[in-house]
Amino acid sequence: MTRPARASVNQRLPVPSSPVLRTVNSLPAPGPIDVAPARPPGDSEANPAGDACAASSSIEAAIARAMDHLAAIQRPDGSVAGETTWCIMITAQVVITSAVTGLPLAPERREAIQRYLEHQQNEDGGFPLYEGGPSTLFLTTLGHVALRLLGCGPDHSACVRTLRWLSGHNVATIPTWGKAWLAVAGLYEWDGLHPIPPEMWLLPKAAPVHPRRFYCHTRLIYLGFSYLYGVRFVGRLPGGLRDALRAELYGGRYDTVDFRLYRSEVAATDRYVPKDPALEGSYALLGAIEPRVSRSLRGRALAEALRRIRVEHRNSQFLGISPVNGLLFSVALCHGRGPNDEETQSSWAGVDHWAVEDGGGRRYAGAASNSWDTAFAAQALLTLPEPLGRRAAPVLARMHAYFQENQVDVELAELESTDRVPIRFGWCFGEGKHRWPVSDCTAEALSALTLMEHHGRVPGRFDAERLAGAVSFVLARQNADGGFSSYEPARGGRLLEHVNPSELFGSCMGEYSYLECTSSCVQGLAHVLGTHGAALPAELARDASRAIARGADYLSRCARPDGSFEAVWGVNFTYGAWFAVTGLRAAGRPSHDPVVRRAVEWLLAHQLEDGGWGEALSSAWTHEYTPTRESQVIMTAWAVLALVASGRRAEVADAVERGVQLLLARQRQDGTWPREEIAGVFFDTAGLHYELYRQVFPFWALAAASRG
Repeated sequence: MTRPARASVNQRLPVPSSPVLRTVNSLPAPGPIDVAPARPPGDSEANPAGDACAASSSIEAAIARAMDHLAAIQRPDGSVAGETTWCIMITAQVVITSAVTGLPLAPERREAIQRYLEHQQNEDGGFPLYEGGPSTLFLTTLGHVALRLLGCGPDHSACVRTLRWLSGHNVATIPTWGKAWLAVAGLYEWDGLHPIPPEMWLLPKAAPVHPRRFYCHTRLIYLGFSYLYGVRFVGRLPGGLRDALRAELYGGRYDTVDFRLYRSEVAATDRYVPKDPALEGSYALLGAIEPRVSRSLRGRALAEALRRIRVEHRNSQFLGISPVNGLLFSVALCHGRGPNDEETQSSWAGVDHWAVEDGGGRRYAGAASNSWDTAFAAQALLTLPEPLGRRAAPVLARMHAYFQENQVDVELAELESTDRVPIRFGWCFGEGKHRWPVSDCTAEALSALTLMEHHGRVPGRFDAERLAGAVSFVLARQNADGGFSSYEPARGGRLLEHVNPSELFGSCMGEYSYLECTSSCVQGLAHVLGTHGAALPAELARDASRAIARGADYLSRCARPDGSFEAVWGVNFTYGAWFAVTGLRAAGRPSHDPVVRRAVEWLLAHQLEDGGWGEALSSAWTHEYTPTRESQVIMTAWAVLALVASGRRAEVADAVERGVQLLLARQRQDGTWPREEIAGVFFDTAGLHYELYRQVFPFWALAAASRG
């Protein structure tokens, strides 16, 4: 298909008449870097100096193959990006949204979605929260509803299997997010949910439970839920499907279910957050207050919620911070403004920004990682030994242009009225069109940009004003404890987790200081000061220097007694060790720093017999290190990078060599590495495949190790 001209990050997107589909591997790419193929390590001509030379030749050939692959997948805009692969949740909600609003979903897309859902089904008939995980009531119920709405009959093989799984569970105990989506579809009663009052948006901003204190993703999800709860939205399913699904989900007993009894009941397959007396008490208080809410007050609250939805959608160019809230907004706008309203149509079209389609079907990712992946790939390329480093210059030049184009340089029109903070000069996780920039993405972009220019790999220099603006953006997200949060500075404490209503997810109620964000920000600021410090205003440079010191102190305090570090956005202690060591070293901590030394000792103690490192996703929710049976290339790469960065060369040399050998053995002939176990996570339980991690990090580790 013909792709339209790319819209600028700061350009308002027009209301599309035909949504644009982004597809995996559908973009033309520049040709590979011209690297002569290396001879096999055993070839006598390639190895005249013996085994040491053979090893050097082998690692150089592997690096060249990996670099060649990165060049081949670079997109026309200069970025490299891999899919962030999660579960069926968003895709199923797309189908439900279309059904309850009448917003169209083309037949070919319905077919592709069905193909994807069938492919994701577990052997037992259910659907998991993450690939390879156990089936959950939440996802299995939504998956079954979506399959039926797509036209699959109850005797379709996939539906037979979901119904068999569901027959052993009580759908009324689905988690709250599932209860709400089923209520939207007329498959659950709104009385079966604890109150989600839209009046919370009318609270004074100083109130300790005002939603402005919530993590932005959570805040926007509950903005959508609160409006739909407030109006008791119930869509009309086509063709008698409502009654059929009620019968299937509840064994023909829907009319006899007292849904109010299940407000706090969640299936054991799905509950991660235990019941908390503070939350139950809050529910009781809200339940007592809500019947006394006047019609006029509810009307004001609904008007405020809808206003916020409309402003947020305009701010994000109708994409939403993610499709999780974007779909809720589409339903709300359809109710509040009608299905033919321009904003409703734009909201529905914006959902396709998150679509991915290939031979595995059509699905919807919760995020796009263009800037994040490209920043790491650029830094990996900058680690290359010569002469390979010089050959990477064309790829780096395109990446440099990408970062220049995708920095947000226009401020939002409405900030205070929607509880946003200034966004100008930041970079987003993806290409930036939704205008939700992040501290660590901005910091990693700064590291990539400044190092590219410092090493002379790109023509020209980044604008000094925009460089200073990016530094200010990062500094504005440092918290009182010295750590850095992600989208916004922290506004509430950990006590918010006591009123976490999600049940499925942890650590999702507030913005906090994060190990990874802090390390990225420390490194980004240090790189700017080290290479472009003279271009900054003196006071800003002093502020950045103080922020680095405070950030390093925060990183040191994150160390556990055994020397390990727990991460938040990756799996888990291995990821944490890499960020901790690199952040501390960038801040100027010496190799003999006790925290660095203990982190190295922890990594050495957890190297597996096969020479690599591997950590299970369960580490993220047990908060205790759990190894995998076999090493994983991504975790091995993180460990090698941390050991090399530690500066403790003699102590780590053997471990690094063993890790390198594992990476070499796992590399495929085309320069890629195989997909293994999950390495990304958010909210403790949501495991993600970052598809480019398995290409960038092993490549980076080999390049770093080859330089010593």
